Amino acid sequence: MKTAILFIFLLSTLKIFAAYNIYIVDSYNINNFNWTVEINQGIENGLKSEGIEYNLTRDTIDAYKNTFDSEKKRIANKILKDINVKKPDLVICTDDDAFKYVGMKISTIPVIFNGVNDIRPYLIKGVIDSLEKPGHNITGVYQTIYYNKSIELLLTLKPDIKNIAVIGDGTTTSKAIINEFFQDSQNPLKIIDFVDSSNLSDWDKAFTKWNSIADAVFIVAANAIYDGSRLLNVDESHNFIRTHNKLPEITCWAYQVELGTLLSMTDDGLKQGYILAYMASEVLHGKKPGTIPITTPPTGIPAINTSRANELGIDIKTNILQQFTRTGYVYK
Repeated sequence: MKTAILFIFLLSTLKIFAAYNIYIVDSYNINNFNWTVEINQGIENGLKSEGIEYNLTRDTIDAYKNTFDSEKKRIANKILKDINVKKPDLVICTDDDAFKYVGMKISTIPVIFNGVNDIRPYLIKGVIDSLEKPGHNITGVYQTIYYNKSIELLLTLKPDIKNIAVIGDGTTTSKAIINEFFQDSQNPLKIIDFVDSSNLSDWDKAFTKWNSIADAVFIVAANAIYDGSRLLNVDESHNFIRTHNKLPEITCWAYQVELGTLLSMTDDGLKQGYILAYMASEVLHGKKPGTIPITTPPTGIPAINTSRANELGIDIKTNILQQFTRTGYVYK
């Protein structure tokens, strides 16, 4: 009898200290996209801070390379087959394409997402019932783009700005953000035009047109821009913006500001990753994902590029620069 009790105790102890199998599906390739690096760093640091021992499998839709729906579905089906074989304890999906093509197709394994932009299309009864009570095997962290806060920052630098043009790269992320931006009644600026295209020539035409009629530009995303059949890397696309756009820019993320755009009240991938890791800890310790509310980081972080401000002839007052220095990021 004592031997049996000891055996059961040892089994339970092994279960407590066993490493969990976690499968991360990234929308974008971690080897060439800073945001994916940042969001995964937050996840892994968060898991370590929660004391989670884990074995990690990683795969990617590589959506900036595989832009067609058929390509994404083909890769997603391969990943779903691998998940079905490996049967991990948890699947993590970063950004929209991984969640749309993989996470939403899983019903028997816990799924946690982050980096998803417009959460509304995913609120489907029987899959995700609501933000407060997801109800099934999925929960996560959706992304807030603080564009109105970015506009407020821009107006502190140039209060005479009245209108804005909007441009994106035609990706799932870009479409979701533009749709949300157009539906926001709190935007204080008039939207005079928009382009959502992966074609570099369309970007060139847009900037040529807007430089004479717009006051500012919202650069939504510039990660999947093609010059003919060649995909520009993010340095090339942002160098193109810097040399062809003559207007102040707001953007979504700090890495865009670091690469040469003017400013952003930036979303924070590290913060999203840490929030996800806390959710993952709860799920791996037995809590059902459907009982964990879907959430978003409450505030953004200000970021500004002072070299870009100088190029645009914008004088940053000392007290405004101090705000960025104290609470955010200053790039030169």
